[in-house]
Amino acid sequence: MRRILPLFLLVLVAGCVRVAVPAYDAGDVVPQPALAGLWCDDGNPPTTLRLTPVASSRFLLRCLSSCEPLEEGRDYMATPFALDGRTYLDLALRPAGPGDEEPLTPHTVIRVYGVDDTRALVGLLSPDAVREAVRQDGCPPDLAGDDEELVVLAGTERLRALLRRHGDALFGSPSPVTRCAPPGP
Repeated sequence: MRRILPLFLLVLVAGCVRVAVPAYDAGDVVPQPALAGLWCDDGNPPTTLRLTPVASSRFLLRCLSSCEPLEEGRDYMATPFALDGRTYLDLALRPAGPGDEEPLTPHTVIRVYGVDDTRALVGLLSPDAVREAVRQDGCPPDLAGDDEELVVLAGTERLRALLRRHGDALFGSPSPVTRCAPPGP
């Protein structure tokens, strides 16, 4: 069983999927102001994170508590994008400081099914569904990892094509998360 942490975290009990490149092109990026704010789950221990707008279509995500395996206090860039009417969020670790570069910043793709004033419905890529989609497409296996973590090594165009062809079938069951507080100043 997967435990989905609030909006946009890739934390799992039974495996996860990361991608080696952003899953979007500049033209796919869409404003999603409803995502801003403080989001919480009712896990044990509870997780809390904040999404702060940093540009018209991007957010800074910061874990405030219980975000394993993400680091508390580290910043992640969160970019909403849309393909064929479906909304997604691409999440990538931000360098810790000026001049600090991450050698490989894996991205996480989250399906955002909907957001309102009190909750959001989100889904994570399913390792089994991604493997099956790659098998069905007859593509070379641009995959690495094991049962615990799968990394999709395909380029952005191929990743976008996979999302377009298989859509929601690539994701686990949608899970609700709760807005703890509205966007702050």
